[in-house]
Amino acid sequence: MDKEKKTDSPAPSVDYNDGRVTFYYSRERRLEKASPEVRLLNEQTVLKRQGLFRTLTATKPRMFTFLSIITICAAIVLFSLLKSDSRARILDTEIVVSAVKGGDKSYITLKKTVTGPDPYTGAVAVAVSPENSVETLYRETLYFSLENEEVYRFIAPVTGKTLLILAVLDSQPVLLKTNPR
Repeated sequence: MDKEKKTDSPAPSVDYNDGRVTFYYSRERRLEKASPEVRLLNEQTVLKRQGLFRTLTATKPRMFTFLSIITICAAIVLFSLLKSDSRARILDTEIVVSAVKGGDKSYITLKKTVTGPDPYTGAVAVAVSPENSVETLYRETLYFSLENEEVYRFIAPVTGKTLLILAVLDSQPVLLKTNPR
């Protein structure tokens, strides 16, 4: 059972004259015996370069990741544009205001939260007015204590689509806006 082995390429020959091994290989002869698909791939050596967008959306997972990043960026921009004016920080104290309409009155809730080591304590002058009216103004005085969180509720005899609330803490004014529900 002597079977002779046939090879596609000749055995490398060795040239010992200069001390290096020399291989004799003919690419054209090798491609003659290759399949048509391999020859086609060899002929298409010039590949069109893809741009950044095509690279980012070439496969479904890449497209999903790209769309997720775009969605998150859009949400961040949207939330920053719709930032609420009903929240402010001053003198290591955060103030959040909300309101509810009830007939011709507004039920206002002011929440104080300590945010730093030296929060404001003492009297807080509060003035409430509808956004486009200076004539209708309601004044109230609140007193902040040393508690970390406090909630103050009062009824103002003013209504409007948007209420402006001016709070003065230690002669520093803070203007807040709220839309009564």
